[in-house]
Amino acid sequence: MIKILISILICFATSKDLIMVGDFRIQEMSQVLMNVGFSDYYVYGVAWQYVNTEKPVSYEGFSIDVMGLDQKSLYHLLSLGEPYEKLHEKLKKAKEGTSVVMNIGFQNLDRYNDIFVLYGKLADKYPKLNFYVIPLIGINDGDINSRTNTGIKDFNKNCEKRIEIVGFTNLHYKNILNNNDPSQIVVNNEVIDILDYSTDNFGFFKNGYIRIFKAMVEGL
Repeated sequence: MIKILISILICFATSKDLIMVGDFRIQEMSQVLMNVGFSDYYVYGVAWQYVNTEKPVSYEGFSIDVMGLDQKSLYHLLSLGEPYEKLHEKLKKAKEGTSVVMNIGFQNLDRYNDIFVLYGKLADKYPKLNFYVIPLIGINDGDINSRTNTGIKDFNKNCEKRIEIVGFTNLHYKNILNNNDPSQIVVNNEVIDILDYSTDNFGFFKNGYIRIFKAMVEGL
């Protein structure tokens, strides 16, 4: 019993703080890998759902807070909705040096500027945290040169370029893709055809999310 308690305490002491902010894929990843459930919030009496951890969850050596929204509720993160307020609560109380991985946009490619401005403002407001923009992964529609996947490539390229131009000290483009190909990710120097793990073009099987998570946090 004492050995088990010591192991738990060691794990807790050595865990790294991580905040994950994203859209449907981050939302589903947290549900599939970490058993995080939906929370309700209300706008003018209408119920909306999102993933919002009230307490950090432990996974793969990390102590993780999650903020995940779907395509329609993204507006409430970009403006003064409850998700916006809850995210700032997480960031305000986060320890110095906490890593914040952000992955938003594969269903909202037309809102590139709004999403990037959110990234930049968060980095400016919380200089003691380390923000990482994770490039968008493509969709499995049988043609990687489809309009959507081409838009995803452009979205990623624009984010990477603009981060470099603006010169943030705590906002980084963390490239998990192989040669910027949104159908392939790299984990431990291994190239993985991640779209082989896709389910409905939007989500992934559990083994796919395991690989995506590993790519996202590698080196943090």
